[in-house]
Amino acid sequence: MPYSFYWKVSGDDHHPYIGKTVDVEKFIVKNHPLDKWECCGGLKSKGKVYAYVYVVDNKVVGGTSFPYGVEDAGLVGGYWSLDGRE
Repeated sequence: MPYSFYWKVSGDDHHPYIGKTVDVEKFIVKNHPLDKWECCGGLKSKGKVYAYVYVVDNKVVGGTSFPYGVEDAGLVGGYWSLDGRE
């Protein structure tokens, strides 16, 4: 806690990384499944996606994604898996 929610979204087990440093690399990417995300009467991605990649001991161990341009819209529920699955 409080970040175990993000691990559950990505479908990865966070237990092996307890007590280790997890670096989070943030990217803005194109050609992602959430590029054309739309919801809730007008909210939509601006053709790009934030990708957060979790790295432990120089190995990618998980990540999440979020539609670019809607971060201030007050969405409840938060992030998607790295590949855009809900």
